[in-house]
Amino acid sequence: KSHQQQWQQQQQRERSWQQQQYHKARQQQRHEAQHNTQQWWEHFARDYQRARQQSSSQQHHTGSSWQWSSTLKQHRQDSSDALAVLGLPAGASLTAAQLKAAFHRAAMLWHPDKHSGDDAKATAEEKFKRAKEAYESLLLQATG
Repeated sequence: KSHQQQWQQQQQRERSWQQQQYHKARQQQRHEAQHNTQQWWEHFARDYQRARQQSSSQQHHTGSSWQWSSTLKQHRQDSSDALAVLGLPAGASLTAAQLKAAFHRAAMLWHPDKHSGDDAKATAEEKFKRAKEAYESLLLQATG
């Protein structure tokens, strides 16, 4: 084989290795994102169940009213944060269609495929994930 053929084969092996590494990293990122979303939902479900239990026990225990009040304040804070993530004013009362439009704008702005460079993609991916979580949370509140 000529020197050029050997060099081309080496370049091809390196490209193949780089592609494998890229796909492994993307698969790991997807797995982590899925795991984080699952953890968020589990945390949300636990908090929701706890709040329901506190609500039902509030009638029997006057001392738990402070805890319930604290839970409501945290819920309002989370709603305000979620609205801010989607670029909406705090305390806004929105329809499901308005929430969807706000999420669509945020998703188009922060979709990782629209950004180049590792740092920019990582930042965009995090903001995209936060926008998705905020949308799901607000939609659940609006319909629930």
